[in-house]
Amino acid sequence: MNKPQYTLVIRKGTSYEDYFSSANYSTNPLLSTLWSRIKTNSKSLATSNTEVEKGLLENPNLVYFGPEFQAQIKIGSIPCKIVATSKALSQVHVFFMK
Repeated sequence: MNKPQYTLVIRKGTSYEDYFSSANYSTNPLLSTLWSRIKTNSKSLATSNTEVEKGLLENPNLVYFGPEFQAQIKIGSIPCKIVATSKALSQVHVFFMK
């Protein structure tokens, strides 16, 4: 969030979209702010794995927010670093791909 050169990408219609879109600024300002950025950037809401893969190949500053198994199986052909986190994002176990 502190590095504006990076763009967070999530899959449209997933629980990850629900997670961000349901964030309330008064109870979770970080997620609410991230959702504001996601919903105003057409490159942040991918409609397919193919779109995610294409975006990651074209832009080294994209960070994919999704499950590890999907990153390894569906987009495993892209050289990337998979990092797990849960503390900073309210107990949700997620994986970043860059």
